[in-house]
This record gives sequence, structure tokens and C-alpha cells, in this order.
Amino acid sequence: MDIPNSHQNQNGAALVIALMFLAIVALAGSTAVILTTTDIQIGGNYRKYTQTFYNAQAGVQFVIGTLENDLKNDTTLANGTSDILPTTVGGSEPFTARPSGYKLTISDITMVSDSPETYSFTSTCQDPDDGSTVQIEVQFRKADFDPAFNVGILSDGDITIHGAPNITGGMHANGNVTQTGAGTIDGDVSAHGSVSVGSAVSGSETPNADEIDVPLPTGDDFDAWRTRAQTPPNIYHAGPSYTYSDSGDQSHKIVFVDGDITVSGSALQNVTVIATGDITVSGSSNMNSDGGIGTAMIAGGDITFNGSSHLYGVFWCNGDFRCNGAGTLEGSIVAGGDIRRNGVFNFVQNNQLDNENLPPGNECEVITWKDLSAN
Repeated sequence: MDIPNSHQNQNGAALVIALMFLAIVALAGSTAVILTTTDIQIGGNYRKYTQTFYNAQAGVQFVIGTLENDLKNDTTLANGTSDILPTTVGGSEPFTARPSGYKLTISDITMVSDSPETYSFTSTCQDPDDGSTVQIEVQFRKADFDPAFNVGILSDGDITIHGAPNITGGMHANGNVTQTGAGTIDGDVSAHGSVSVGSAVSGSETPNADEIDVPLPTGDDFDAWRTRAQTPPNIYHAGPSYTYSDSGDQSHKIVFVDGDITVSGSALQNVTVIATGDITVSGSSNMNSDGGIGTAMIAGGDITFNGSSHLYGVFWCNGDFRCNGAGTLEGSIVAGGDIRRNGVFNFVQNNQLDNENLPPGNECEVITWKDLSAN
């Protein structure tokens, strides 16, 4: 019997459909292989970039950590020379130290600005397989002063206030903080020991906090200040006591006494009063014309404030700081002993310090960070 032509055509169509299906399956399989291979390559490239990136970032952290260590310990690991950071805009210092285990290139440290002092460097890591690189450019600043002077009120002993404070700023004691009465504290209160505060506190209250390093004036510091004070217009007095009473801008003059000093001047600016013994102050002072605080009181013993005026300044002593007056202190208090006040304590934290006799800061703050390889 003859098969109809229509059935023969259908058998041919089935064969064509089967072949087309096999072709589609083969194409899909090839596409899947290609996509999988591409994904593997992309993933591998990403992992390689990520590792290279983190290596370059490790270089940044190594540079910052090395510089801070050098500044703190007065060493020269960073470059093997006496100058760790350049001192002129456009000037540079080599960075020769290298972290072990990383293939890094660290550029020279360059000063890009002197107001404020700002520095830059690049950390570059190259992939050993394909030669691709990640380069990170960083700009950083060095803290002008030891960070202890940015706390507000800092004591290496106890802070005790028997009265109602009006405090704007932070307060920390490496001992205990005790305050009774009403009043307000617009800032954080912390202590390595206990915190017992009766005032309304806008910030946090943190007992059992980490200690904060409290810098203390050393014998070498006093020797250097004594030498400088013996050059006019500075004032040097052999002691055992001296009274200083002046007013107005003193143009960063040093008044140094080997013993105790009483300060009764008014509207003082840009003067550093230094005593190997105690300082008693009852006068007033002003901020500089540019808004900075250039007045400082530095004592090898205690500092006592008995005034009723507004006194801008840095108060730094190896001993205790006592506040007896009804005036307002604005600036920073750093005491190696206790800080005590019987009565209202008026204090305003102001970190716009401008006095070259404060200990320099050792911290480097990164202010800009850029991945140049991403451009």
C-alpha cells in the first residue's frame, strides 16, 4: 500500500524539529559554559583586585602607624633621618620603612599645605601575575597638640565638685568623678573609676572607662622654658615667689619663676606663665584676635583660680587644680593630680588653642582618601 505524501512530509518535519532541538540544547550548553567561564574569570579578577586593594590599604595603615610611633617616641624608623615630616610646602621626606610580607611602593611624604599643616603620600601595590596595580592617595594632618588638651577637663586623679556646675564640654578622671547638687553638664562625663553626678548631663556617663594618658611637664621642659625666659622681652625671676600683673597682648611672652607666682593681670593675651612651684591666678584674659587661645598657665605644682572674671587659657599642672572663684574658665584643664571645686564651677571647653609651649600631638588624622586606580 502506498503511503500518502502528507505522512512522508510529517516524518521529515519531525526530523528537522529534532535537529533544531539538539542545536538549541547544544547552543544553550555552550552559552552556559561561556557564561560560567566568564563568571569565573570575573570572580578571579575581583578577588585579585580585592587582595591588591587591601594590600595597598595595609600600606596606608603602616605609614600612618609608623609616623605616629616615630612622633611619639622621637625615633626615625620612617626615613632614617632626623626629619620625619617635611617642613615646607612642596617639600618632601622619603619613607624608607617597609611592612614585611607586602609588595608595596610607598611614595615620599609631601607637605601640601602649611595652614593647617597637611601632608600627602601614595601607597601602591602591584599584582605579581598580570601587573595590575592599585594606588591609594592619602592626605593627612598631624594633631597640633597632645589630644589630652582636647578633652576639656582632664585629671590623672579625681574630679570632685561640691556645688552646681555650669560646664559646657567633656570631663574625664583617671580616678573618680564625684559631683553633688544641681547644675548642668553639656557634654560627656567619664572616669576610669566611678561616676556619681547629680547634675543634668546631656551626654554620656561612663564609669570604668579606659585611662587617658595625661602629659606632665618634665624637668627638661622647665629647663628649656627657663632658658627662653632669660631673653627679653620674656621675664625670668629666681623666686621663691613673684607677682605678675599686666594687661593686653603680650606677644607670646614667657613669664618664668623658679618658685610660686601670683597672676593678677587683666585682659591678658598671648602670654605663658610658668612656675616650678604653684600658680595662683585671679585676673582675666581674652582670646586672640583670630579667635585662638594663646594664654597658658603651666605649673610644676598646683594651680588655683580665685578670680571672678572670664579667663581664657590652658591650665596645665603636675599637681592639683583648684577653682575657688566665681568666674568662668574657658579653654582646657589638664592636671596630674586632682581637680576640686567647692561651689559653682563655670567652665567652657574651647579647643582653639594657640600656644607653642604645649606638648605636640602624635596622632595623624586621615582627611582625604582616593583610589587612583578607580579613575
